Amino acid sequence: MTLRISLTLLLLLASWPATAGAYCRTHTCQSDTSEEICEFVDGCPVGGVPIRWPSGCVTFAVERGGSPLAGLSARDVLEIAEQGFAFWTDSECHRGGSPPLTFIQLGEVGCHRPEYNCAATDWNTNVILFQDDGWEHDTAALAITGVTMNLDTGEILDADIEVNTQGFDFVLPGELGGVDLRTVIMHEAGHVLGLDHPDTFGTVMYAWYDQTVLYSSLSDDDVAGICEIYGGKDSDPECDVPDLPDDTECVGKSPCEPVSSAPGCGCRVVTVPASPTAALWALLGVAGAALFRRGAGSRLRLVRSRSCQKR
Repeated sequence: MTLRISLTLLLLLASWPATAGAYCRTHTCQSDTSEEICEFVDGCPVGGVPIRWPSGCVTFAVERGGSPLAGLSARDVLEIAEQGFAFWTDSECHRGGSPPLTFIQLGEVGCHRPEYNCAATDWNTNVILFQDDGWEHDTAALAITGVTMNLDTGEILDADIEVNTQGFDFVLPGELGGVDLRTVIMHEAGHVLGLDHPDTFGTVMYAWYDQTVLYSSLSDDDVAGICEIYGGKDSDPECDVPDLPDDTECVGKSPCEPVSSAPGCGCRVVTVPASPTAALWALLGVAGAALFRRGAGSRLRLVRSRSCQKR
């Protein structure tokens, strides 16, 4: 069984005092389709299986055309995505070495939707895409990472990052007047690798974006989290990944049919309200939201999950 769960980064427009250090991992129990029920300890889920990539080789591609609305080209995004991912792969673990992870850049693809097809696994790749219109998620979210995982083993199968260019102005590093895209990709890369939001202000994985902070490195808690998942080694894996064709388009989602009756891969999509605390925090940012927002909207944070069962 697999689960697709979306993890959001929201806008924080006021500084908040630091709290005790921590990191959180994403667990399979966070899906309401899981037989396990999460408990939460210090703000982190406990139960089910923590998720991780089974191999240290993780591919990514960028939507061809980038974001015309934000003036972001695919080439620019590929460059800063590599920088954002490198913060995680180059971390120095406390016990030595760095996480044995290699991100493989596959260039540009023509797919404009997050998807995972369990019938065509060889053609799936992890895509960074931009929603210049038709944003379907929480309007306070800067970006959402949808992770597809095996619900029994915690194996990550796919992860797609959607950036809300419809609702916010994004800028490249060194530019002013918008949300720093590299910082957002740094945060979303943590979700891609299996980390969740801690209650710790000052970490890259904190759920809220602070416009006054530009990260030049991970926090000690971020590093502790990624090293807990993958450990530290002196060398990264060598990866043999075929190039994608220049005309790569969407491969199509698995047919969404009831899990009990689907012959190949059944799934269902659910919307799970976040905790009341998350909704309250979102309201704290309303007063200054016009700084980077293109429009106003609800601040209720939602998590969307998709479960698939292979047959």
